[in-house]
Amino acid sequence: MSVFTALSAGGLSALLMAPVPGADTLHVVVEAAVEAEPLREGDRVDLTIRIRNSGGEALPEAQVVQFVSPAMEVTSTSPEAAVEDGRIVWTGALEAGERAVLTAVGEITDVPDEDRSVTTVCVRPAPDATLASCASAVHIVRGPVIAPWVIGGAALTALLTAGAIGLHRRLRRPASAAERETGTEAAAEADQGTGAEPKGTADPTPANVYHLDSRR
Repeated sequence: MSVFTALSAGGLSALLMAPVPGADTLHVVVEAAVEAEPLREGDRVDLTIRIRNSGGEALPEAQVVQFVSPAMEVTSTSPEAAVEDGRIVWTGALEAGERAVLTAVGEITDVPDEDRSVTTVCVRPAPDATLASCASAVHIVRGPVIAPWVIGGAALTALLTAGAIGLHRRLRRPASAAERETGTEAAAEADQGTGAEPKGTADPTPANVYHLDSRR
């Protein structure tokens, strides 16, 4: 299991149990700003990390470690930090009572298996100390959106194709005996409607009759 997965799943509880001198004076808050959720590939996440040393002693090498989701690529940090192996590490001095603000910008590059992008930030009073106070930000990530007009167009195409196939089959289907008889009767009625008389029914033309006089 990767370090990020273990930490985001709650594995930090084991680290927090170890006593760390000065850890109880460090506090961290993570604020994440996005345009809209769920996030999509290519979306940007602006992370603001606020830390505070509430103790009475200065911490010359306080360290902030941010664990980044494998689905996010870090594009910039302020102040400049070391970015490697899915982690961002800031190291600097924190005077007693001092507050500091760190920022990081990440871009979603993939859709995680659980559809969630998690980033966890922890602080420690020195680089060799155990990670102490932590905070996390969670975002929902989804795959590409299919536009409604694409879905509607595909459905309309399928409907038209099915209609064309049905019409083609209907035209190619041979007519039944009843349909042929109906067609014959319709043709006969059409002929009668034109007023034409059938052949052989017209009155014959009168012929000249000649009588032979035998007495002549």
